[in-house]
Amino acid sequence: MSCAFHRWLLSSAADARRAAPRATQRHCAACAACRAYADLCARLPHGLAAGAPAVAEGFDTFLLQHRILARTALVPKPLWNWKRYVSRFPVLGEVMEFFAHPWRPALASLSLACLLFAADEFIRQQAERTQQRQTTFAALQAVQLAYDHALQQGPAVVAGLLDTAAQHIAADAAAAVDFLGAALPPVAQPNRS
Repeated sequence: MSCAFHRWLLSSAADARRAAPRATQRHCAACAACRAYADLCARLPHGLAAGAPAVAEGFDTFLLQHRILARTALVPKPLWNWKRYVSRFPVLGEVMEFFAHPWRPALASLSLACLLFAADEFIRQQAERTQQRQTTFAALQAVQLAYDHALQQGPAVVAGLLDTAAQHIAADAAAAVDFLGAALPPVAQPNRS
């Protein structure tokens, strides 16, 4: 697995006409098969260039030069030489080399999009939890206020209820005495003389 990855990096570096990454160079120093592959990648452009005159005989050179010039005119020129600027900062240089491949910016964009989605999901869940906590806290505060109100108003309410009950009992007792007085014959008072 590691050799296949390093060989792919060697091929990419040879296609881009630049040096292989440092990790790949260290791997090639230790692995004989990858070292042979690196030598093949280094020899391949020279071998193709040596066979180029035989292949080019079948092409019209004017048309070929016209196509090459047309392609180079379409390539935008950089506004500033980033390699010269980046050479002062080795880490930044490796980052720029990483993004030199066409698929790597897409991979970085996808990674960033996934990271932003995860952060958005985390923030949304935290907001929901905060809202649930606030709702629960508000309900607990309402219960606490009702309890405090009952404790403060409780003695007055109980005293009012007791006064009302005493008035009802007194009224009922007076009504019972009146009823019994009307229903029973008068009792003769003993003579105390």
